[in-house]
Amino acid sequence: STNTQKASWFVSKWPWLRENLKLVCGEVLRAGRELVWYYGRYDEPALRAFIEDFKPDVIFSARMASIKLLRLEQLVRTIAGVPLVAFTGDAEYTNRLISYSPLFWLRRWFLRRAFRGMMPHYSLYFTSSEVQNKEYATEFGDKFSLLRKCATPISEFASHSPQYPIQIVYAGKLYCNRWKTLALLARVLRGVNAGESLVELSVYTRDVVPLHINKQLHDGIGACLRGAVSASELDSIYSRADIALHVEAFDTRNRLATRLSFSTKVVDCLASGCAVMVIAWEEHAGLVYLRKADAAFWATSEVEMQQLIQRIVKNPAIIHDYARKAMQCVRSNHDRDSIQQGLVQELARVTGKTQHLEN
Repeated sequence: STNTQKASWFVSKWPWLRENLKLVCGEVLRAGRELVWYYGRYDEPALRAFIEDFKPDVIFSARMASIKLLRLEQLVRTIAGVPLVAFTGDAEYTNRLISYSPLFWLRRWFLRRAFRGMMPHYSLYFTSSEVQNKEYATEFGDKFSLLRKCATPISEFASHSPQYPIQIVYAGKLYCNRWKTLALLARVLRGVNAGESLVELSVYTRDVVPLHINKQLHDGIGACLRGAVSASELDSIYSRADIALHVEAFDTRNRLATRLSFSTKVVDCLASGCAVMVIAWEEHAGLVYLRKADAAFWATSEVEMQQLIQRIVKNPAIIHDYARKAMQCVRSNHDRDSIQQGLVQELARVTGKTQHLEN
């Protein structure tokens, strides 16, 4: 209809309006959902029958805390009477966030209250980053441990000598304003290339890309938007690339929202066989981890991006050095057998059923 066309034009004209409408509407829906879960009823007889039939040794809850899941954890723990172990990799408790919605902060108050009430009932609490681990330990005491993502590294890291243009690959979603960081990098590459073909950024994503983003990520100079690929195709792309890239947003709202999030893409990049580059603000858990391990190139601003790219262009041999460092990080910190063995040992400790769990 004509009105629909006008509305679509109006929203496309001002993308910020679309984003803010999504935030407002989403907050109302989330608040309504929490009310339903707060006052709703579970089918306790069916749940009890399942638990008593299954006879678990431990409850493992992998989630981001919500009113729904905290309430469910309490119910399952009461019925099962066994240790409760949780895992998270998101900013579920912190108040270092930005929102202008009273509904957001009301939900946050209820969530934090429920979270504090549940904390004494966890026998063990896993986090995916050292940053979150330390913050929780400071707040709640000593019941926290790290649980990192497993990775299977390729047998050999990329040993070819980088050729111009140096190939940087980003594979993933563009949400939470990650696309803006990619656009900043594309702008840096335009300046560094300056009529030459020295560095090329290829962006692979399944996201539907609006025109105003497409223009910034597909400039025909240093950045190309290439669409979606399968996992096997991505492995092949990494084998021909020089640098695997991970980015996070720089705007205050999103950097606080993702500060504690240790993206699985970080570990995927480490295991790719490429050197790794991470671009994020200085407190981001993924960047803190990679910087401490000296396992990746990193930048925390557009100026640092420019300095980093120029450094790589002037001395491409360091790409090979950082590919080696990335592979060493995977083997030292993300080995599947070591992580799984450690998980079994931790669960055995809280249940006291070592032999049963190891079998």
